[in-house]
Amino acid sequence: MDLKEQVAQLEKKLDTLNNKQALFARQRSLSRSSKRMATLVSRDAAKAERLKVGLIKRKIRFKEIKSQSLAAVIIGRTAIPAIYVGVARTQVKRKNGSFLTSSAVRDRKGRFAKREHSGNTAIRVGRHKFENAFLQQLASGRWHIMQRKSDSRYPIDLAKIPISGSVTSAASKHSRYIIEDYLPNLLIKDLQYRINKLSK
Repeated sequence: MDLKEQVAQLEKKLDTLNNKQALFARQRSLSRSSKRMATLVSRDAAKAERLKVGLIKRKIRFKEIKSQSLAAVIIGRTAIPAIYVGVARTQVKRKNGSFLTSSAVRDRKGRFAKREHSGNTAIRVGRHKFENAFLQQLASGRWHIMQRKSDSRYPIDLAKIPISGSVTSAASKHSRYIIEDYLPNLLIKDLQYRINKLSK
């Protein structure tokens, strides 16, 4: 007898004893499986992006679908602002003991173009390096690392580390284990415990 058949039989037996307990067992098993999935995904994504596990884990959220299918989807895979990674260290490029700097130039449309070199040419946080970046206090009062990314009209943006690809890849890797092994075994144990408790 496979895991799905065991789950179906136990649920039917518990349902005859107490319908609310059967439903609660399903929801509790799904919640615990989601937390386990979040841990596995966070570890893999943190390793791939060279970040701390905690930074990834607090970005991952699971939305449970209230249906008979026991489903949950991953949401909140937003990029992590660079300032949260660690202490920001400014790196200045030098050549022959002097700073490498470039004067401001304008492009064909008369707009200021990105400088080849500036006084503070890069900022490093943890194992990540952001070229043409600088620290700035925003209107909210928070400090962030800003980065000049292009020569467009609004070239300055918040320096961030994207994690969506790593999270999606890790979720695809671990989802089969969670769905086919971890969740059914967890549910079987929970159902058996409740059946024994109610039978007594």
